[in-house]
Amino acid sequence: MKKALKIFAMMIIAILVLTTSVFAASFIISANVQKNEKEYTVTLMLDKIIADVQGINVFSTNFEYDKEIFEEIKKADITSKNDWNDVTYNEETGKMLLFRSDFTNESNKPIIEIKLKQKENVSKNKTEIKFLKTQATDSKADLRADDITVNINLNSDNTLIKNIIIYIVVALILLLLLRIIIKTFTKRRKVR
Repeated sequence: MKKALKIFAMMIIAILVLTTSVFAASFIISANVQKNEKEYTVTLMLDKIIADVQGINVFSTNFEYDKEIFEEIKKADITSKNDWNDVTYNEETGKMLLFRSDFTNESNKPIIEIKLKQKENVSKNKTEIKFLKTQATDSKADLRADDITVNINLNSDNTLIKNIIIYIVVALILLLLLRIIIKTFTKRRKVR
């Protein structure tokens, strides 16, 4: 009987240990880019925040962009959104830091908006921006998000038109070749 009680107690303890859930705090960031002629607006959002009951109230990231393509951004080019306080921005390192007076678990809401201005006479058609070493803090721990890279098509209006023209020309050439092949094939059949 004592042996059965010991085994039963050990099984209950094992079940409790094995079924105890581990709380893993995390979040994801996403960015979207809107183009207006030579100006790009980058909106950074927090998604899928899994944090302490209170949420997060500190956010930081390193922002990288091609300084040969875009004019150097200043603090005035960065705007905090949705109750995040003014951004602290280090122009040399690209480090951005935001605080909130309260905690939040809200997802899919913009927290930062960055204005990028394209320089004149840029020869490249594509570039990318990066958000690296992104962290947030809840009331108990630092949370990390994966780095993200956003590809930007420069001069995309002209590129789309050029691609459409190329596809049409290739289709016409293929149709012409097909017609020549069919004519040649039908002439050979008539000769036989």
